[in-house]
Amino acid sequence: MAAFEPPKLDIRGFSDSVVPSLAAIMERPAEHWPCEILSRRVTLRETPRRQVVFVTEPGLARRILTDRAGTFVRSRMQNRFFDFSFGKSLLDNRGGQWMEHRRSIARPIAPHRVARLLPAVASACRDRIASWEEYEGDAGLPLLREMRILAFDALWRALFAVEAKRTVSDPEIVAAGARLFAAHHKGFEHYIEELRDLTEWVMGRSRDGLPGLPEGDTAQPLDVNSTLIFLDAGHDNVTATIGWALWLLAHRPDLQERVRAEWNHADAARADPEKLPVTMACIRETLRLYPPAPQILRDVAEPVELDGTRVGRNAMIVIPVYALHRSELWWQEPDAYRPERFLGQEGDDPQAAAWIPFSKGERACFGAAFAQMELAMFIGLIADRYELAPNPADPMRCTARWVLRPEADAPILLRPRDTARAVRT
Repeated sequence: MAAFEPPKLDIRGFSDSVVPSLAAIMERPAEHWPCEILSRRVTLRETPRRQVVFVTEPGLARRILTDRAGTFVRSRMQNRFFDFSFGKSLLDNRGGQWMEHRRSIARPIAPHRVARLLPAVASACRDRIASWEEYEGDAGLPLLREMRILAFDALWRALFAVEAKRTVSDPEIVAAGARLFAAHHKGFEHYIEELRDLTEWVMGRSRDGLPGLPEGDTAQPLDVNSTLIFLDAGHDNVTATIGWALWLLAHRPDLQERVRAEWNHADAARADPEKLPVTMACIRETLRLYPPAPQILRDVAEPVELDGTRVGRNAMIVIPVYALHRSELWWQEPDAYRPERFLGQEGDDPQAAAWIPFSKGERACFGAAFAQMELAMFIGLIADRYELAPNPADPMRCTARWVLRPEADAPILLRPRDTARAVRT
């Protein structure tokens, strides 16, 4: 059987005669990345203002992202984007205490605490599934709308709701998720405006910060801008990833059966996604093909050599994660959906070093463990309730403006399975 190749970005490249601005590279990467990044380790370009170096070699990317010597620092361009979108916050890495604030804010979703949040996440997913009867059969599931509502509800229940409310559906939260979907559909600016209003509402209902810690434990209180970032990163990337994951899985009935078998024979393992290898392979392959953040930027603070290329001070480093994940140098059939590639001995596989959807180093995503637990829970519960099939009348599309996102209205068809086992944990 030929491997399924889902949609991909059209990387158009730029020539020396048409040099994009640095802001254009950030906003619309696929239109301005050099085509060579899919087959080269390092690609150098000159703009009127400074050098731009595209790095798609795993070892070099890891070296840049884990640098502690101050050679590679957070991009000024990226800082300006964050300031414009989210404002300055406790997570701003330009202050001396940013790492301390980051560790404190991340405590409720630290890997060893994630298992405590599983019942709230499972409850949100069960309640969302229970509302899908009208979408069964040939109606088609409005996937991205439903996944945004689900992701926001799960985040709210796990980290902001008081204990008594974590397993209860809150109509206001469901409505808020629907508003976020509508605003996101209009454009990034509308989405941020809606999310900022929602942030103030959330903080009003969670005056003591994140309730998701054990009694007697505390975390750094969140300011408005940090809460805004937390809500955005905590649900937006999960929305995109679970949307892609379910749509891709809909093309592989054989993998759906393996996920169900794994899910129904591993009740005690559900708090630890690593004990669900097939489910995690589907998640990892989804994140390989569609990393929510398609590129990571760094500035060069002092001259350095990268793979024989001399890079001057003030150059901008671009690690195009999307291209690294699809480079023909590191992956066989790089554009194919093949979760099986993650079911081998990863420790002996150089591909593991080329997989960085959560980045690396001290600025890596601190919500990675929580996100992967959510994704595994969503996939397991949904696949257990439904057989998924792609809707040929509405295939998924791939776009990149600042971030990588799917587009479609109702790309999945739902076929109910044995009702005696429906919506179980």
